[in-house]
Amino acid sequence: MNENRYGMIKDFFEKNNRFKIFKMLYIFSTALFVLVYAAILLKNIAKKEYKRLFCNIFAPGVTFGLCTIIRHKINRKRPYEEMNIEPLINKDKKGHSFPSRHVTSAFAIAVTAYHENKGLGIFSMFVAVIVAFVRVIAGVHYVKDVVAGMVFGSAVTKKIYDIVSTKHIT
Repeated sequence: MNENRYGMIKDFFEKNNRFKIFKMLYIFSTALFVLVYAAILLKNIAKKEYKRLFCNIFAPGVTFGLCTIIRHKINRKRPYEEMNIEPLINKDKKGHSFPSRHVTSAFAIAVTAYHENKGLGIFSMFVAVIVAFVRVIAGVHYVKDVVAGMVFGSAVTKKIYDIVSTKHIT
């Protein structure tokens, strides 16, 4: 994406109250994962499924932690820093763009949801793609950042479940 293309995208959303819809999508898509994840953990607690609870905290937690370490080491600039653009969503954070931690987390939670309930997992994957799309359109991440977050969040979380769940969940 370049400055001109981003300018056209920004103009599109700023006209005719599209920005309000975009901002709601930005907030709602991320908040939905908090609710889904909380519901999963609360269900595990209510049903006294403590081994599942452990896995459902451990797998996405490790994925999130590894993502944080990787992005700190890489410290890639964000689009609004490199292209000197104003993002659709106000952000003043510098660097740490690759991989997108929001997208990594969304896909880690989607894998967790799939692990608990396939229908919820598929729905969560769909919403996670929306999170990725919104982060790029907002100008806070490059496409590479969100694709890396998708792959990393899904693959690492799945691998951790494969390792941990075979040993701990009956």
